[in-house]
Amino acid sequence: MEFLELLNELGSHSLYFAAPLSKLLLDCGLSVTVLPDDQGLIIEGRSVYLSIPEWGNPGISTLSVLSLVFEMVTGKKPISTMTGRGFWYRDVLTQLAEFWDIDANYL
Repeated sequence: MEFLELLNELGSHSLYFAAPLSKLLLDCGLSVTVLPDDQGLIIEGRSVYLSIPEWGNPGISTLSVLSLVFEMVTGKKPISTMTGRGFWYRDVLTQLAEFWDIDANYL
């Protein structure tokens, strides 16, 4: 539940520095390690690397984190017919909540 709440709060449109995000994910009970030089994270043994935006600083995309956890939990890649980053993110977050039998309206 904490993971879903965190990703709901962080949203889909921002990138985050590896070290602070790793602490937030650790607080959710995930095993997380920061890669050397803050180039990404290892979450539950799987890598998530920095995303390079069109402008601004590189960082970890919450879409990448959500996709990784979704695949680890369900054994499938996330699929959504929604277009747009925010709509896709919300749909996949809802699918994960439903997989865990959590009321998605809570998010």
